Amino acid sequence: MLYIDKIHIRNFKSFKNSSTQFTNGFNCIVGANGAGKSNICDSLLFALGETSLKRMRVSKTKDLLNSLSLENSKSKKTASVSITFSGSSSFEIYRSVDSDGKIEYRLDGKKATRQEIVDMLARNGAVVNETNTITQGEINKIMGLSVKERRYLIDIAAGIKEFDDKREDSLKELGKVDEKISAAKALLGERLGFLNELKKEKDDAEAYQHFASQIKKINYTVLKRRFEEIDSRMSKINEEIKAKNELLSKEKDSLDSLNGKISDLSSKHNEISKEINLKSSKLGSINAAVENANKNIAVYLANISNLNESVKELELSLESHKSDISKISSLIEAESAELAAISKDIESKSNYYKDLESANDAGMQEYKTLQKEYEEQSAKLNSLNSDYTDKKVRLEQLKSEYSSIQSKIATAGESVQSIKEDLSRLDLEKARLSSEISKEGKSISQLKSERIEIGGALDKANIRSINLREQLSSFGGARDSMEETLKSVIKEGFYGRAYELCRYDEKYSEAVNTASGSRMNYFVVDNISTANNAIKVLKRAMMGRASFIPIEEISYYPMQENKMDPLLRHIEYDSKFEKAFAYIFSNTYIIDNIEQAKKLGIGKYRFVTLDGELVEPSGIVTGGRSKSSNVFPGKLRMELEETETTRKGLSSRQAELDELINETFRQISQNQVRLENIDNEIQTKKKLLEQYNSASTVQEKESELKSNLSSLSKEVEMLDSEKSMIDLKIKKLKESMEEKESSMPAKSGVQNLPKLRSEIESLKVDHASKSKEVALNKTKLQELSEELKKVESKIALQKSQIKDFESKLEDEKAVKAENEAIMKAQDKDSVELYNKLSGIEKTIEDLGFEKGRISSHIDQMNREINDLKSGSIESNVRLSDIKAELSTYEGIEEMQGSIEELERKLSEFKSSLSKLGEVNLKAPEMYLEKSKGVEEAALKLNTLDSEKNSIMSMIKEVERKKLEVFNETFSKVNENFSTLHKVTIGTEGRLVLQNPKDPFNSGLNIIVKKESGREANSETLSGGEKSLNLLILLFAILMRDPKSFYIFDEIDSALDKDNSKKLSLLLKKMSERSQFIVVSHNDTLITSADAVIGFVNQNDESRSVAVKLSNLNK
Repeated sequence: MLYIDKIHIRNFKSFKNSSTQFTNGFNCIVGANGAGKSNICDSLLFALGETSLKRMRVSKTKDLLNSLSLENSKSKKTASVSITFSGSSSFEIYRSVDSDGKIEYRLDGKKATRQEIVDMLARNGAVVNETNTITQGEINKIMGLSVKERRYLIDIAAGIKEFDDKREDSLKELGKVDEKISAAKALLGERLGFLNELKKEKDDAEAYQHFASQIKKINYTVLKRRFEEIDSRMSKINEEIKAKNELLSKEKDSLDSLNGKISDLSSKHNEISKEINLKSSKLGSINAAVENANKNIAVYLANISNLNESVKELELSLESHKSDISKISSLIEAESAELAAISKDIESKSNYYKDLESANDAGMQEYKTLQKEYEEQSAKLNSLNSDYTDKKVRLEQLKSEYSSIQSKIATAGESVQSIKEDLSRLDLEKARLSSEISKEGKSISQLKSERIEIGGALDKANIRSINLREQLSSFGGARDSMEETLKSVIKEGFYGRAYELCRYDEKYSEAVNTASGSRMNYFVVDNISTANNAIKVLKRAMMGRASFIPIEEISYYPMQENKMDPLLRHIEYDSKFEKAFAYIFSNTYIIDNIEQAKKLGIGKYRFVTLDGELVEPSGIVTGGRSKSSNVFPGKLRMELEETETTRKGLSSRQAELDELINETFRQISQNQVRLENIDNEIQTKKKLLEQYNSASTVQEKESELKSNLSSLSKEVEMLDSEKSMIDLKIKKLKESMEEKESSMPAKSGVQNLPKLRSEIESLKVDHASKSKEVALNKTKLQELSEELKKVESKIALQKSQIKDFESKLEDEKAVKAENEAIMKAQDKDSVELYNKLSGIEKTIEDLGFEKGRISSHIDQMNREINDLKSGSIESNVRLSDIKAELSTYEGIEEMQGSIEELERKLSEFKSSLSKLGEVNLKAPEMYLEKSKGVEEAALKLNTLDSEKNSIMSMIKEVERKKLEVFNETFSKVNENFSTLHKVTIGTEGRLVLQNPKDPFNSGLNIIVKKESGREANSETLSGGEKSLNLLILLFAILMRDPKSFYIFDEIDSALDKDNSKKLSLLLKKMSERSQFIVVSHNDTLITSADAVIGFVNQNDESRSVAVKLSNLNK
């Protein structure tokens, strides 16, 4: 086994220079108080790597040094302890500490770390902890442990703390996972809520797109069918025009042929006539008479025809007049009957009125005088009213005629003016369209030019994008997955890579890239804890390594206040990142060239030029030019994003330009069609204007009516004025009569006089009005009757004229026949010529009839052809419009079904589309994107649930293993305790948990059997017995995992002589397998030891003075 063979101490506590040798068994250290016994234990712990100053009984490291050596020397002093081990392995360990607190470890003379010392001891079964090293005073604490604290000793032996630490770590991790699960659930709920809301928008958008697509297909199909129909109709029209033109050409040829024949026959007719004239010169007068008769016959026939037409029109007018007379006669008859009834009523009421008057003699004479004057004025007013009404009716008639004439003039004027305005407007529109077509042509040229420029820029952007992606591929791609992961996990204190947190002028880019090196790629965090968390995340995700700049803890070389130009001053950043960038660009200054660095002094500062040449304080110079500059991946990513944005913008603009060019071409086509239509409309308007300009006779009639209207209006005004004067007189007379009536004595019925008189007056007014109506209608009847007579007279006259012309016609025919007979009789030779002439005339007449028929047919065909051409032009314009519309439906499929069915569906789809209202067309894309977010959140939640379950399983496993190890340890320790108790005390003893079902919250009782055979709890024993039992428990724990050596300081302080003897036997027994170094004042222990080492203190220095070694190093 391994044991401590020798210890050498220099300047440690009370020792200046001392060496002590130990045996591999039971070593007892003795001496007076203050001799340095406990300091030996402290020196052993110090050399073995103890880090607790409290266990070595000092408050600061400096207290470990010998105080005398410090007082006697001004130079730095060092305390050191070396231990030599022997047995199963031989090696030496060394530890020192100087007055500055600097510690040094050595293993076999070579520098080592504390961990290397600890590992060396562990390999040889020599672990230093609170169970195998008990320092001064610690035994008293052990003796004073409660039952629960006593059980904790079993926990220490079983290594329960390791399980508790694992459980605690797992619980912390579980807490973090629970937080993440809560956050993930909240995120999932939020995203699901948003997704559910978005689903309706998505469904509406998809329905909208479906309806819009169907509408577009139907529009396309209908347009295409219309195009085909119109195209087919145009083809038929063109064929019909062609056929009619061919027929027209034939008819014109026929007409030319007829004209030729007629011309030939006319020539023959002239020749024969000349021949007849030559042969019949003597019959010239007769011939002239015949010619004159022919002319007269033609005139009489024309007059008879015109008169017949006039008679027909007059007869129609006659029938109209008769109908009007019949209606007016009926009206007069009805009005006369009504008038008779009113007259009868007036007569009845007047008689009654007279009877009432006769009953009032006093004052009636005066009343009658007033009444007579009243009646005279009323009669005069009635006469004026009649005259006024006649003139008023005539005035209204004249006004109506005048208004009609003016309306015609105004209409003509307005029409002419309207046509002129239309022509002016059409000229302006024509000029505008011509200008617009010209501008659109220029616009197309400009758009094409811009499209060429955009195309070039887009090509450059595409090449730049490819180059940037190639560069980024060397950094792991266009996405910084490491940064994204860290940002998603660490919510606070993580700021991203350094290059993302600053800005600087492009001219400093080479200097910044060179001076910062890789530091600009470091992640900036708030403190080391955040950096540690980030490193754990990277480990778990197996994402590689990264460097972090913790702002709170980072140190840097402060910027010097001098005349030099610090690079840091040219970097822009948030003030909270100042320490991070001060570290990145620490002690770095900008210079013009390397020569300037030599002048400023190499060795103290770091210099960089704008070209990227670097001079380190060590004198190392870096410069030159590399093929690719030191560009940060983040900067490349940012530039790629900008390039992609530019590229998308250029692509979008290119598409816009294509659409604009196509739209401009369509606009030019439409404007050209409109221009052609305007030319046709201008020609039509001009022809119409010529027709209006020829009308002038209406204005003469208007002037005459205006004069008559003015004269009659004056007469009506005079009558109206006279009527007003008489009305005033009548009103005064009426008031006088009423006053007189009121002064008359009241008699039976007299109070009814005013009312009766009023009724009579009202009836008289009605009678006068109705009489006037009857008179007017009678006048109108008389006028119609007179007009009827005039029409009848005209008809009779014109019929007489017809008879006269017919008589004259017969006379002229007789004259012609007579003269022709004379001519034939006198010149028989001319008969044959006359026959020929008659034949030619008959032929010419027939040819003329045929020529008229053909000419009429040609005119009709020309009209038909013009109509067809007009329809063709209209169809061509419509085809151009449809073609322009069809060009916007590129790539659309044609639908099946008739146009009627498609239009019905179109109506349904439009109705469905309008019901949708406003629609978010980006909803499907957003829904898909958000669905991915939901899937990611759900996946993350599942992952977290799995992680939680794993942690829960691990906690259960830790608890299970912990209980298993505890029970195993407790069983072994209990077994050891029983054995040691039997050997040491001679009686039975055992350990009992207060609550075996919950051992970790249970206390530990020591149950012993006394000599009487009765069991007792150790708590009831004497102090010495209790202490001995606790020491046995301690050794039972040590026996479970024996160590190479044990160091105890005064563990027997509470034992009496008898119990000390028992302890010495126990130590003696256990020293067979392990080395014990025990400080004691107890003679029993001293006498039982294999080696007794005594210490004294002389002149404040501890020395070993006596050593008793029995069976030394056996």
